[in-house]
Amino acid sequence: MKELEKSLKAWKKAGYVGQIMHKMQMLEESKHMMTKRIRNKRKGIEEAERIHRLMQQREKEEIEKIEAKKQIIEKKIKLCQSYIKPVAKVVKKREKIIEPVDPQTPPKEVIKVIEKEEEDEEFPCPHCGKIYATSSSLKRHITMRHKEE
Repeated sequence: MKELEKSLKAWKKAGYVGQIMHKMQMLEESKHMMTKRIRNKRKGIEEAERIHRLMQQREKEEIEKIEAKKQIIEKKIKLCQSYIKPVAKVVKKREKIIEPVDPQTPPKEVIKVIEKEEEDEEFPCPHCGKIYATSSSLKRHITMRHKEE
């Protein structure tokens, strides 16, 4: 700014009015270009904001559709469950122990399995000391590992 002021004073003293006018014209053009750039940037920002709002609206609509589908599926699940009478629920799947839903009339197999579970008998190997849950597992172990003994 100070440099421009010095130049303008020097040109005025020397009578170079044409140069001052030329400099002023160049500055006006620069100002016009900057105004145009600012306007374009603002338009870009407005467009980006508009697109962002549209995307948010679409995402909200998508979420609402998914939630509606989820509710329909939940209703269908409840409907299916209403047609099923549960017989028993699985307590331990690995050991196939089941607990009856109606404990007053449990099936005979369930009673046997639950009684076995309550006993918690252990079967130690007489050769190596490993412990097995069932006698059949112990027999298989002895047959496989301790043939010669």
